[in-house]
Amino acid sequence: MDKSEFIPYLCLWIVAAGAIVWKTWSSAGAGLVLSYCFQMFLLYWMGGLIHALPWSDLPETDYVLLGLQRSTYGIIAFAIGSLAAGPWIARKLQANQPPQVPDPKLAGLLIRLGLVFYFILGPTLGRLPGLNAVGAVGSQFVVVGISLNCWCSWLSGGARALLKSLAPALLIPAATLLTQGFMSYGVIALSTVMIFSAQFFRPRWILLLGGILSGYVGLSGYVAYMRDRDELRAAIWGGDSMSDRISRARETLQNTEWFDWRNPYHLSFVDGRLNQLAIAGAAVTNLSNTGDYAKGSTLIDAAVNMIPRIIWPSKPITAGSGDLAHRFTGNDYAQGTSVGVGPVLELYGNFGDPGIWIGFVVLGCIIKAIDVMAGFHLHNGTWLEFANWYLVGISLLNVSGQFVECTAAAMASLVLARILAAMLKKSRREKLLPDLITG
Repeated sequence: MDKSEFIPYLCLWIVAAGAIVWKTWSSAGAGLVLSYCFQMFLLYWMGGLIHALPWSDLPETDYVLLGLQRSTYGIIAFAIGSLAAGPWIARKLQANQPPQVPDPKLAGLLIRLGLVFYFILGPTLGRLPGLNAVGAVGSQFVVVGISLNCWCSWLSGGARALLKSLAPALLIPAATLLTQGFMSYGVIALSTVMIFSAQFFRPRWILLLGGILSGYVGLSGYVAYMRDRDELRAAIWGGDSMSDRISRARETLQNTEWFDWRNPYHLSFVDGRLNQLAIAGAAVTNLSNTGDYAKGSTLIDAAVNMIPRIIWPSKPITAGSGDLAHRFTGNDYAQGTSVGVGPVLELYGNFGDPGIWIGFVVLGCIIKAIDVMAGFHLHNGTWLEFANWYLVGISLLNVSGQFVECTAAAMASLVLARILAAMLKKSRREKLLPDLITG
């Protein structure tokens, strides 16, 4: 096929994403919109780019082009929603927000709480039916806490203090890799903190330069990880000691290859795990022939899935199954295989192109509203409310998953955030009560 067909869509994609970045950087947000765009960039634009390279010889290029077209519709619609309707919704939500005195200890508390969820509550309570989301969602308190600590450091010490506060975030990918065998979760968490800091960091030219350099280093590290992933996971899942795991990871790091755009081996890694265009394109072809659109059923499931399983033990909805991908694409997947669906595929699978346009406008509105509210409370000093909004917003940044995963995580985030707020308010009242009695 003529690879020049990719160029208009790749350019339109960048124009829409650039408009989002330019406008978002001028507002007092918390980086959630930028984080969503970044993940879209990784999973959709990058895949289109490597297939457009004249020397690439990757499979399913026809499907990738169809997927790129739909992802371009999606990012344009997301820009419309986030730049137009989102700010209006946020202004309505900001009405009558009472001021609070900032709590400088909150960031440290959130980090400690997230570590408890990740290392203690997740592996124990998180295994019980109805509490599966506890570990995953609760561990996001670490991201919220580090982000808040970065803000406090920026206010008190500027860029140098901020860079010191970012150091703990660099450990997140290493922690998820050495304990779970997955690096993607940690990388997304790290990027969320980095993009949060980029929202207010100055000067911007340093961000641009740093972003390009870190992106290249990240791609190089990704290739090394994919090359040695099976051996790494064998050591981790096989129960090797932590020192052996670290030693194996160090070997991978020491043998890292710089990413080469002309190396077909490197391009195949990006195409295999960082490209959701082919599966979206396969759905376009299959559904155009069968007409078996979901017609909103998966969106209804996403709404119903907000009901916790602890309340509804027999809830039939599950996430991560290959059934939905099989229905939309017609491809067969092994029993129990978890297939990343993503918003482009799911929205197209429900209503075709109109579903992408309308769905991404709605997503843009929702994520922008949450982003602005989190940013408002961050700048207003109402940091507990910032934590509430930011935690819920992080749950919606699952660009590789299904909407049922996002809604379940968002509801769990809301519940955990409200429980934390109630506990902190109770603690403050009990500390103040003796003073009130004796005063």
